[in-house]
Amino acid sequence: MHWRCRSELAVLLTVLLAVPGAAAPSAAAAGLAAVPAHELSGAGENDDGGGTARDLAVVSADPDIRAAFSDAPGDSKTQPAEALAAPLLRGEYGGRAAYEAAVVQLRRLGSAALPPIVAVIADRAQPLSTRLQAARLLGELGRPEAVPPLLEALRENNLKLSRAAAAALAELAPHDHAMELCRFLIEADPSDAETRWSVYDALGAAKNPEALPLLMLAQANEIHPDCRERAAAAVDAILGQRVGPNRQAQIRWIQQNRPEWMRYFDEQVKTHSAYARLMLYFVIGVILAGAAVWFMWTHV
Repeated sequence: MHWRCRSELAVLLTVLLAVPGAAAPSAAAAGLAAVPAHELSGAGENDDGGGTARDLAVVSADPDIRAAFSDAPGDSKTQPAEALAAPLLRGEYGGRAAYEAAVVQLRRLGSAALPPIVAVIADRAQPLSTRLQAARLLGELGRPEAVPPLLEALRENNLKLSRAAAAALAELAPHDHAMELCRFLIEADPSDAETRWSVYDALGAAKNPEALPLLMLAQANEIHPDCRERAAAAVDAILGQRVGPNRQAQIRWIQQNRPEWMRYFDEQVKTHSAYARLMLYFVIGVILAGAAVWFMWTHV
């Protein structure tokens, strides 16, 4: 709506409110009439001609979102994060435009926006739909501090929440937590393709070369073809170019272009070798114990 039209509408509504006997305006109209003309005009910083985040929020039906955009002392940056997050978590934000406007303001609050959202996702007494929305919102805010609570949600014994947390982690590119994601893949249900491919997306976004040994094995050994494709795509994202899903070709590329990354494969081999030795000692011990029992049984 052109700013002049919106200003005229505000004036008209103000007049209607002042006329005795006039029909009572709706709550939304009353709220719009109370908005200063300069806000309805769209004038101000970050105006791109299509309306700012403030323009979208001031016409929201949700009073919490309107309050967060008020011109009261302190403005939106000092508003409690709960005032912005609560309607988003409840699904009462009054449309996509108002939702996106509130997310913009939460991003401006930085890490201060996270506590009320993290509290919701960690509270198992909350409705599942609210916790799912909290996971999605943490992904949209893009704060690295949200990774640990999302990892906790990922490990919960709740399929829908795990999937929502995995999708949010894919948006956060958790470089420093790549090995935790690898451990999750090793321990998680191999048949849960949707969660697993989101975790592979997260590893690709993280671009941590420590994950390469697992990803290279996964691109050939995953049960679901989509998971194999996502694992191969994650390898390409870490390498920075398309090498192909052939493990030997990928290792040759690393040896030629990133030889320092080969230590991650050496560490994996050492770990597997130690495990293999332990299993061998166990098997030998079982055989010797069985032989001793047999000898005692036959000669006593």
